[in-house]
Amino acid sequence: MGVHKTPGIGRGFARLGLLHYLDGMTVEADQTVAAPHAPAHFKELKQRQVESYQDLYGAEPARQRVPWSRVRTHLELRQIDRAIDMIGSDLSGKSVLTVCSGSGIEAERFASRGASVTATDLSPDAVDRLREQYPGITASVADAEQLPFEDASFDVVVVRRGLHHLPRPILGIYEMIRVARSHVVLLEAQDSWPVRWITRGRFFGLIPHGGKFEIHGNYVYRFTKRELNKLAEALFLNGVRYHTEWHHNNEAVEKLHHRFCQGDLGFALSKAFYGAVNLFLGRVGNNMIAVIDKPAAEPPHATT
Repeated sequence: MGVHKTPGIGRGFARLGLLHYLDGMTVEADQTVAAPHAPAHFKELKQRQVESYQDLYGAEPARQRVPWSRVRTHLELRQIDRAIDMIGSDLSGKSVLTVCSGSGIEAERFASRGASVTATDLSPDAVDRLREQYPGITASVADAEQLPFEDASFDVVVVRRGLHHLPRPILGIYEMIRVARSHVVLLEAQDSWPVRWITRGRFFGLIPHGGKFEIHGNYVYRFTKRELNKLAEALFLNGVRYHTEWHHNNEAVEKLHHRFCQGDLGFALSKAFYGAVNLFLGRVGNNMIAVIDKPAAEPPHATT
């Protein structure tokens, strides 16, 4: 197994005082490594997340998982395709890294567009599953808060509903920016005012813990455009482009979709419903696509 050393990453990170996290770290590739300076509860939280994935997808699952409905599959794939289109360039031959890959649906979708994809996850079970389902995709265990790759190792770095699992999601974004050459793509939850109202009231008991914490104890971090814009400005990046919409990630809703929307009529009505909602209210939706553009690297100075 190789060992990678993270070099200095420029004045943007230095201004934010993050070099003590990111500079001079050593990581052993393909091994779950705790982030530096992490209190014990960070390690415990990550271990719980690994165990939770094993409970759902291991050889002997301890919990029942509601499979995706036809509606959710359509919504998920449509969102990933929109994110790919927002990148604005042909992916053929491009290198793509996906972090917190889980089921690997986004990794497979990028690979179907001709990209060379490396998928990573904290869970060894998730990585084994990725290798089995998608043999054409390189998969390895990695901590998203401490990626075992050199600066600018991939053309595009992608995360889909993974940052909110991290104890320090902003650190995860910095790591994605560090290892990307041109684009960082976030498909994450938006912290809009309707979302804050819904989670504060638990929405008639449909949202456990008010939607603020997941079953393994992590805080569900939702992002605003303002905080991502400030982050990009602080790092002297080219800006952030957005698309927001309403989506669902709730087992109660999924059960309704399974019962009423698997047929052609129910599926068509459901698509029309989401289309109408997003036409008028998509701006304050619960889901966000954010594409962060990195400036092109300056050509090396000529030496005499």
